[in-house]
Amino acid sequence: MKYKILLVTAMVLGFLNSSGQCAAPEVSLHSKLETNEDYIESQKEVEKALDWLCTNPLEVCISEREQLNSFVMVWMSGSPEYTLSFEPSCAPFLKADPDLLFPMIHGMSRELLKRPQQNKKQLYRAGYQTVWKLTESKPRKLKSAELKAFHKAMRRDNLDEYLQEYCPICK
Repeated sequence: MKYKILLVTAMVLGFLNSSGQCAAPEVSLHSKLETNEDYIESQKEVEKALDWLCTNPLEVCISEREQLNSFVMVWMSGSPEYTLSFEPSCAPFLKADPDLLFPMIHGMSRELLKRPQQNKKQLYRAGYQTVWKLTESKPRKLKSAELKAFHKAMRRDNLDEYLQEYCPICK
């Protein structure tokens, strides 16, 4: 009897997970991005995608996350209005956990779109805060010394010191 209950529960949870329960925003994945107007028209979709990517756990709606990530990266790489540069040495935890590259870039991109006049330090700060938010409750993600040092700085509210030490371009 116990196994029947477990089997039924697993089937229900699997059905709910695969039956469109993902609340990811829908975007025009096949829209053409050729002119400045194309980018302006699709910017709201990019902002919605970034809001979702920056606030939802990495393990949720993986295929939708991949699609939104592709959409955002294509848009950001071709945008005539916004330019984002990223220095990997400013995020040493990426060596041990490269999956955090996109959350870092998403946080930076989101901040850039909201406040285009931000300096590099403010953009990196936003990226770090996104990585923190998406990993703070995931102890299994804290395998590397670099990510542990990052979390320690965030818990102690020492982000400025962390930026000073690990992000020389942010000084």
